[in-house]
Amino acid sequence: MVDQLNKYLNDSGRPNQYRVDTAGGARVIQEINPANGRVIGQFSADEFPALARGLGVSGLLFNGLA
Repeated sequence: MVDQLNKYLNDSGRPNQYRVDTAGGARVIQEINPANGRVIGQFSADEFPALARGLGVSGLLFNGLA
């Protein structure tokens, strides 16, 4: 789902990217500034559906899973 979100955002002209980080033992979605590679936001994987809805892409993501 993170890959689909990144593709959608890139196609719509929004440059920020997201990645899954499991280094700390918990699955965390990190928002990355592609200009400098820095983490600018962090969300638990449980928050991902709300994040997608907030970005207006939940239908795209969940329809892609069907």
